Amino acid sequence: FQVVLKYCKSIDEEQIKRFRREVKMLASFTGNSKIVQIVDANLDYDLPYFVMKYYQNGDLMNLIPTLSTSIEAQESVFLHMIDCIQELHSRNNFHRDIKPQNFLVDGTQIVVSDFGLSTEIDSNSSLTRSSVYWGTHGYIPPEFLNGGFKYADATGDIFMIKKSFYVLLTKRD
Repeated sequence: FQVVLKYCKSIDEEQIKRFRREVKMLASFTGNSKIVQIVDANLDYDLPYFVMKYYQNGDLMNLIPTLSTSIEAQESVFLHMIDCIQELHSRNNFHRDIKPQNFLVDGTQIVVSDFGLSTEIDSNSSLTRSSVYWGTHGYIPPEFLNGGFKYADATGDIFMIKKSFYVLLTKRD
């Protein structure tokens, strides 16, 4: 099967620590069909990297034509998205950047990806804990704008997944 190489593009030490934490978090979900799977990684290389499966159908934005014509497809995709996020929440991990582009599709399989802004309870990443907010404009929950990003919980992810449903159904941000 085809693969994709993702590497840390920054030489900033905090960014490298966050990238390594993302890879370790992804690796902790090895064998989980709802989380993007790492094929290989080297966190000690000068620019840390990981290799993941290539998802030939891209992200959920590519499904908009199908979703606009089929209630059954809408229900199936939305339930898959909820299942993916539930996997994270069941282990006290919070994504903090949920959007249709962070769900990858291969046939009928949907997985959540891009854990660069995710957090876990008791994380020691200073960027994760000290930032006022990060994320994708238009998907950021109101509480993130008032310092809630560094104390994110499931409610922020729920806001973002609902916004993702809206975008997928209306084709509008």
